[in-house]
Amino acid sequence: HRPLFPNSPLKIMSNTGVVFPTIDLGEVSDEILNQKLREAGERLGCFRVINHGVSLSLMSEMKKTVMDLFERPYEVKVRNTDVLPGSGYRFRPSETDPNYEALGLLDLASPQALNTFCDQLDASAEQREIMLKYAEAIHGLAKDLSRRLAESYGLADTTNFFKSWPIQFSINKYHFKPETVGKVGVQAHTDFGFLTILQDDENVGGFEAMDPSSGTFFPLSPLTNSLAINLGDMATIWSNGRLGSVKHRVRCEAKTRFSIVSFLLGPVDTDLEAPRGTWKHGSIEINCQRHLFSNSTLKIMSATSVIFPTIDLGEVSDEILNHKLREASETWGCYRVINHGVSLSLMSDMKKTIMDLFERPYEVKVRNTDVQQWSGYTAQSEINPYNEALGLYDTASPQAVNTFCDQLEASQEQRDIMVKYAEAIRGLAKDLSRRLAESYGLADTTNFFKSWPSEFRIHKYHFKAEAVGKPSGVNLHTDWGFLTILQDDENVGGLEAMDPSSGTFFPLPPLANSLAINLGDMATIWSNGRLCNVKHRVQCNEAKTRFSIASFLLGPMDTDLEAPSEFVDAEHPRLYKAISHKGYRSLRMATNLHDGEALKLISYE
Repeated sequence: HRPLFPNSPLKIMSNTGVVFPTIDLGEVSDEILNQKLREAGERLGCFRVINHGVSLSLMSEMKKTVMDLFERPYEVKVRNTDVLPGSGYRFRPSETDPNYEALGLLDLASPQALNTFCDQLDASAEQREIMLKYAEAIHGLAKDLSRRLAESYGLADTTNFFKSWPIQFSINKYHFKPETVGKVGVQAHTDFGFLTILQDDENVGGFEAMDPSSGTFFPLSPLTNSLAINLGDMATIWSNGRLGSVKHRVRCEAKTRFSIVSFLLGPVDTDLEAPRGTWKHGSIEINCQRHLFSNSTLKIMSATSVIFPTIDLGEVSDEILNHKLREASETWGCYRVINHGVSLSLMSDMKKTIMDLFERPYEVKVRNTDVQQWSGYTAQSEINPYNEALGLYDTASPQAVNTFCDQLEASQEQRDIMVKYAEAIRGLAKDLSRRLAESYGLADTTNFFKSWPSEFRIHKYHFKAEAVGKPSGVNLHTDWGFLTILQDDENVGGLEAMDPSSGTFFPLPPLANSLAINLGDMATIWSNGRLCNVKHRVQCNEAKTRFSIASFLLGPMDTDLEAPSEFVDAEHPRLYKAISHKGYRSLRMATNLHDGEALKLISYE
């Protein structure tokens, strides 16, 4: 990973290669400091802070106080009860978990609650004073960090918004021994609050966080006079998915370890939801239209607040990558991919090529015919005056590609570009299909997908001012093949998909050097209903010409496709009759059912 903060005075490199940021809160520029906090919150969901305003002497005195409180007899410690489950004496050493115990209270910001906590544990007057000072300092820091995060997004002043939130307090003692080294002290989890401030043991490590881009854990090594900051689930809710709730755990070393944790929770009795209005991303202001996220590699926020996933195919772990592809395919039936192996220069050359092909005279374009209906030239018409398309049936066939180029009088350079593009896209389609099969634990299916044809279709949308806001590009439909790879126009939007859980549409905004992936009807048949055949359309959003390049991995043409036996059992009976792509395509065209309804005609139900 590249360093997040090239000008930061301090960074920590983990042994997994993750650069864990440590942020100096003494930064002169508020704007730069706020930007660093937001970037770390989006990228990892955690960071360290130095020059945080909590004095070293107070932190030292607080640790001594904590160590002394844990020396209280068991009958004293069990007095530590609180108003919510999990906020008093908990995880007392047991046969199940002999290594961990904790004391706590619900609201560190309440002097009355803190005094009750001290009474329960027979704390001295000096210890009470230390805890009161520490509580005030930590609560102030939590509110300041929350305010800065809000300001980093350009939101209005939210000082009073965070002010009333309780700050839960937990102190932990890990009874680690040589025989427990490497074992888990606290299981992997996310915090349920908004923001957590951790004063960890400066002498004993063990705290680990998960890198969201790889799913691997990296240690947050101790650093004297620093505080570790975690973001929790309430931060993800409040930010509408922008901030990451980091997964973390504690692993055992051969020493007793103490930690002091303060959780800024969120509103206790009122609902929390993402603020409406304009959010700022860098120097760009957006109104919930587009936003880049780093918690799950990359996501895009649509105007309907749907988080549309973009998946990094450069993911180190095959298992994690395959899981992400499967999750997106089952939930949405569509996603974007980056680091997909198709070079930016080839994508650019391909777009220039298709733009040139559409400039051919009509009498040249109508030569583009193919062996299957809807796989050749589609001209503008009175019914659809805005959409024009060219295509061929199988890009995997060099002969078919050459015929297509002959029909349209493509130059030798353009032929070479199309052959390279077809090869790259087909390789990606097979790889994505293979990964989906592997995610379900199926046997090697490399050769299974290998023989399937890959249809190719390029579109030019002649959008005009009078068409804006109308479904004038392509009507609602599902793709009839297995998997579609779309290189859409990086400058002009319009592609919209349906959220299967609500039936509402959300836009798939353009993203340079990414490819959009759709799952089609054949994927639903093959997976016995597990994979979502996404409904989508093209809207005219602006009076600009739009180009797109779609490649369809279709399915077996002359042999029947049915769900593998691994998808079928007593709880999951077979849903669809076996059918070839050729047969299914003919069925859809004969019935004029193009938005997934044709599946009912081959259903066993």
